[in-house]
Amino acid sequence: MDELITLNGKITYVLYRNETNFYTVAKFLVNDEKERHITITGILPEIEEDVLYDIQGTYVEHPKYGMQFQVQTIQQPLPNEREGIIRYLSSSQFPHIGKKLADRVVEPLGEDCLAMIKENPDYVVRITGSDDYGKKKLDYFISVSAPYPVIATTSKLLSTGADC
Repeated sequence: MDELITLNGKITYVLYRNETNFYTVAKFLVNDEKERHITITGILPEIEEDVLYDIQGTYVEHPKYGMQFQVQTIQQPLPNEREGIIRYLSSSQFPHIGKKLADRVVEPLGEDCLAMIKENPDYVVRITGSDDYGKKKLDYFISVSAPYPVIATTSKLLSTGADC
């Protein structure tokens, strides 16, 4: 079996898409010094044009359409600079987070916030009277000995003047 190749770039145009099984043929602009367009194929359930992706797969020669990159995995790389993180958090992937709230998350936690949240999602938890999960987290505010990031994050948010 061929070794998987990793490429970074953007889907620029969808040539064909089967909405039943998500088999897709698309043009992909590779983010390298040549900035070449290649044809990619594969089962790609959730894709958008002009969004940065990391893809893994192999090149295959199609008898009719020529060289194509057969995608095995596709994922969006997480942004690592402040404005990109705010755009990411306020995107349609997170329908209840707007630009203001995204900024309030990034401000105290910094540019490592996505890694921190990925490692422990309780860094960002909504505590309201109607949210059962959030209400359960109130115990961490009461227990001083619980080494839990919610306490540190909340303290840091409050020290910045953010209204939580």
